[in-house]
Parts: sequence; structure tokens; C-alpha cells
Amino acid sequence: AVGEAPKAVPPGSIPRRNLIDDAIFDKLQEAGVDSAPLTTDEEFLRRITLDLTGRIPTPEQVRAFVANEDPDKRNVVIDQLLFSPEFIHKWTMWLGDLLQNTRNSANFSRQFRGRNAMYDWMRASITENKPLKDIVYEALTGRGNNYESATGAANYILGGLSTGPAQDT
Repeated sequence: AVGEAPKAVPPGSIPRRNLIDDAIFDKLQEAGVDSAPLTTDEEFLRRITLDLTGRIPTPEQVRAFVANEDPDKRNVVIDQLLFSPEFIHKWTMWLGDLLQNTRNSANFSRQFRGRNAMYDWMRASITENKPLKDIVYEALTGRGNNYESATGAANYILGGLSTGPAQDT
């Protein structure tokens, strides 16, 4: 019925697809905790599309996904979304928020060219599937012309706030 919570199921009854599933469902079994049941295809497509791209799938995409009888269709759609322009856009914006690409410092203004160079650098990093640890390292050690996309990481340090004299930046 509408509004009712889904019935819990034993974790051993859920198909496992990868090492993350194994880790989660093994812990649930050890603790004697039941799992939520698998989502419907419609729920899955909506959730994964929102999680990876920040967008809602179109009705046509939902109908095509539900009609697809490939048992591996969930893995296929995940791979498609991970390599989509929408994924790159969402995660570039997320990284820009994290690194405060549009924040203005009282001590230094990177100007629109610096902001755009940092955006280009972040977008290239996400597109290249660069590990987050490498992105952080590059942001903290970035040097070069802050108006060039290849050295756009330099803008992170330049945008830092300081309570001391301007020379501290």
C-alpha cells in the first residue's frame, strides 16, 4: 500500500555485485540486521541518475530502462552515467564549491580569468578521472600563471583568506 515502509529482507538474499556489496552485507549478516529490499527499476534509475548527474531521468529514459531485459542493465547505466557530460558538470560544480572557486578574498581577487582557469583545471581533473588525493595535492601546491587553465590550481592558494597583511597571501 502507498506510504508503507518496504519489508526488510535477509542480507543474504540480496545479489552481490562487488566488494562494497560484500563488505556491507557481510556486516549486516554479522549484526543480524535485515536489509532493505532491492529497488524497482524505476526507483533505481531515478536515484542513480540524481546521485551521479544531479538530474532526473526523462520519461523516455525510464521506459527504455524498464523495457531493457539485460540482467546487467544497472551496471551498464552506471557506466554510461559515469562517463557522461552531465556527470562531469555536476562533479566539477561540487569541486568548485568545495574549493571555493567563486569566493572573493579581501586580500586578493583572482578576477574572472582566474576563476575560469580554475574551473577549467577542475573540469579537466574530473574528466581525466584524477584521484581526489591528487586534486588536493595540486590545489595545495599549484603554481604558475593563475590565468592559464593548465595552472588553474594556483587559484586555490591565491583565493585563501588571511587575517594578516596582504604579503601573507
